[in-house]
Amino acid sequence: MSDLGEFPYTYAVPHKTLGVLLVALTVSSSIYGVTCVQAVQYYRRYTSDSAVLKVSVAVVWALETLNQGLTMFSLYHYLVRDRGNMEALSYTEWSLAVPSGTNGLAASIIQFFFAYRVYIMSDRNLHLTGSVCVMSVTQFAVSFAVMVQSIRFPAAIDYRRFEHLVPPCFAITAATDVLITVSLCYYLQIRKSGLEKTDGVVNRLTLLTINNGILSSAVALTAFVCQLAASGTMLPFAMCFLLGKVYTNTLLSSLNSRSSTRKRLSRLIPMEILSSDQRRFSRDKTSSECNTSQGSTVPPQPEPRTNNYGSGYSMFDGLYITREVETFTR
Repeated sequence: MSDLGEFPYTYAVPHKTLGVLLVALTVSSSIYGVTCVQAVQYYRRYTSDSAVLKVSVAVVWALETLNQGLTMFSLYHYLVRDRGNMEALSYTEWSLAVPSGTNGLAASIIQFFFAYRVYIMSDRNLHLTGSVCVMSVTQFAVSFAVMVQSIRFPAAIDYRRFEHLVPPCFAITAATDVLITVSLCYYLQIRKSGLEKTDGVVNRLTLLTINNGILSSAVALTAFVCQLAASGTMLPFAMCFLLGKVYTNTLLSSLNSRSSTRKRLSRLIPMEILSSDQRRFSRDKTSSECNTSQGSTVPPQPEPRTNNYGSGYSMFDGLYITREVETFTR
């Protein structure tokens, strides 16, 4: 009996322990297959990406592979090595605890990737980007602490020692995802130029951002609710497995969608913008230089156009928007 008192939850109920883990392994295995396909596609399509990005993808992929193997080992431990030993279900196998920390590391890497996009799209807003980074580091620190405590105190009766750390971990993860999603959607929308085709690309990127953000946030919030409502089961562990897979696929789907977005952007510049506005800009610039060299007074230039959001743009506003959005796809 622990000095913390009798543990009120029952871990030795098969359908709340082994059943949950079995379902989680089945679902996560399917998602892991999609992860592998997307990872292979990424390395085949984007050979010119920076070494940092390639290494980041490799690390995240390796962490998910490790998590998948640890989940399988956990089920082997409970179903084969300790088959019929109901007391074993009252202890957390180390391989079941490690994914808490590795998932936190993978989530932090992915959140830093999206934080960089926030940094670019927000015109180097250090306060906003710093907030995202601090929240990401915090969730990793808490998840790592949960992993360490789970290994130190594997008995279910000692779970109360660190139970208070688990809900904040999921809550901070969900809050970070929401902040990233809202920030990217906001800065994408204010870069609309009024041109139908460029606005269509912006809307497409916004929809992709919302889909990715909602998916990861929903899984994190579900894990948070499961921890509060069913902490006496292994359901929070199962949601932790799925959360890692969702994060990895969010990163890879975002990276792999860049080629189609770039193709659409490349078709917009020559026809809509460069063919007319650039020629007019060059002609006006040449005329102004000639007048200046002859000593004549240069007539005042018209004020830059203003879009619906109050931001001033030159005659190149369509080209400006295109370049800004293209930065988002790097």
